[in-house]
Amino acid sequence: MYDFSILVLLENVTGLNPSYIPEAWFMLPYILLALTAPWEFRYLKAIEARRFLLLSFLLGLCTSFLLCRYGRYIYGHRLLYMVSCWFHFQFPFLLGMASARRGGPKDLISLLTDRVKAPVKSILYKSLPLLLFLIIIVRCVFTSSVLHSVYVFLFVMILVDLRLPDCVKRILAELGNRSVGMWFVHTSIGLYLFADCFNLLQYPLLIFIAVSFVSWMTSVGICFLCNYLINAAYLIYHRLSR
Repeated sequence: MYDFSILVLLENVTGLNPSYIPEAWFMLPYILLALTAPWEFRYLKAIEARRFLLLSFLLGLCTSFLLCRYGRYIYGHRLLYMVSCWFHFQFPFLLGMASARRGGPKDLISLLTDRVKAPVKSILYKSLPLLLFLIIIVRCVFTSSVLHSVYVFLFVMILVDLRLPDCVKRILAELGNRSVGMWFVHTSIGLYLFADCFNLLQYPLLIFIAVSFVSWMTSVGICFLCNYLINAAYLIYHRLSR
């Protein structure tokens, strides 16, 4: 059931409370990150990456504590919740930003550990898969999101170094390009609208593959429609501006 009252409609359009598509909860904090990214780029140049990332990591610890301890109150006040998420996302966002500026995750780690002696650094690199495994265990056992950004960063770094067949790379690239659309529709398709149909497959792996495939097809159609509307809007704008 969907509530189309003016207030609820505005909350969904602005992303303040996306009740129509709950999976879009991150869009407003993401927009805030995009708006403040130029300012953060300038500060990342002016301040040592170590200090900037350490500060954002400590900020993430604070927001994790607040969301864990006072989550019910914060979530009930949507504007406060979105601002909290905006601060909470700073550390992974800045990790990605610094990695892109340095040429990749490994180059960033080299920068952060340039004062570490070579033998210790070699041992550190060799122990990264074990460290990732331990972080995965901790991430599964504890509900706190404190280590989630570190886990994702190490996972991406190890994944980048894997030698994958070209067909697998193309599949992953295609899924990456469609990931936002797939994320927005997968719950509605697999849980709300067609759950009975997918559950006929019985096995979780088959259900996962089927929901992913249908979500991918839906995302392709959504992207085609969005590109068509964007091109039409540009065409109308240029004709009106003459």
